[in-house]
Amino acid sequence: MQFVIIVEAALAFKILNINDLSLVVAFPVIIIFSVVFLIVLLMKFLFITEREKNHSRQELLKLKRESEIFHFKLHKGDRVEIPENKYTLIFGDKKSNVLVSVFLSFHCSACAKRFDSVLKLIEKYSKIKVQLILSPSKDESSVKLMKTIFRLMSAGQNKKILEELTIWHKTGRSERSKLLQSDQVNEGVDGFEEMMEYNSLVFRTGKVSAVPSIYVNGYPLPVTYSLDDIKYHISELETMKSVFNKIEV
Repeated sequence: MQFVIIVEAALAFKILNINDLSLVVAFPVIIIFSVVFLIVLLMKFLFITEREKNHSRQELLKLKRESEIFHFKLHKGDRVEIPENKYTLIFGDKKSNVLVSVFLSFHCSACAKRFDSVLKLIEKYSKIKVQLILSPSKDESSVKLMKTIFRLMSAGQNKKILEELTIWHKTGRSERSKLLQSDQVNEGVDGFEEMMEYNSLVFRTGKVSAVPSIYVNGYPLPVTYSLDDIKYHISELETMKSVFNKIEV
């Protein structure tokens, strides 16, 4: 296209009588060709940039699927012991060697956005074990939700827990107070305080100060990887010896 513009400009100047041209006549012609030329250059730059972005994106996806790179980056992080007991909230295959631990808070907007990917991981990959560690907040709405989760967990209704958490995260903060109104904060629930203490203990053990935080077999998930990227490495992770020490709390 640049070549065409140059040829057209040459032809135009060839047709025109250069000797008779004045600055007043030539100036608009020069401006028009300059503007068109700049537009063409800009379009070419944008096209090349987008193509380079797509290429970089494809290269990144290839790298993410390389097991050696994933395991190298994963094991660069400091491993933490994640204790398990009867209050551990587990989804998927409880006997799996692949444990994805997700630290969440009820009032964290980033956690609400991440919860969809957590849900997809649980629903799509039944061969792995997903643990939810919920920040033991003491505000009224959080306590109500935690009591509901505890009752459902005690009744073996883990699927219902996911439904309750989905509703919670999709409900605006100002509307959340209307949820779970049937639960009374002061109502005693045997074992509830132990569950709250367990979640608090795991947060302290992992030295988790920011949410959402994700660990794979005790190692923090590298920042360049998403939960969905774990699917490329499930087979390799399954063959690894489990690095978890179950601690009786």
